[in-house]
Amino acid sequence: MKLKETAVLIALTNAFENKKINTQTGLQFAADTYKLAIAINKKQKLKLTDKDTIDTVIYFIKEIAKGNDGLMGTRDDLMDAKTVNEITQMLESSWIEDLMWLMKDTLTMKATMYKTSFCLFKHCFLR
Repeated sequence: MKLKETAVLIALTNAFENKKINTQTGLQFAADTYKLAIAINKKQKLKLTDKDTIDTVIYFIKEIAKGNDGLMGTRDDLMDAKTVNEITQMLESSWIEDLMWLMKDTLTMKATMYKTSFCLFKHCFLR
């Protein structure tokens, strides 16, 4: 992991510990984490690429979902079982990465109906 990505991970960890990231559902957690990573990247002028930002966020989500023992779905998880289950499903289907690319495209006004439809179809019907 590079220095810039580590800086984002530290900031995300602090935000998580201070309960500034919504953990009610896996989707909310992923979206809030991605939005926060974008804000950190911009505020700190890190100039991370979109791919590096998304990879860093996915890494963070996996690590937080695992908890202290390094396994998802055990008693020491840092989030409730429902959220961890949703995150696990999103990671297994690559929905979480698709969501972040779709959010990036939406923020930069590059989202297309085709891409949005494909991501929704993939998530709803191919899992």
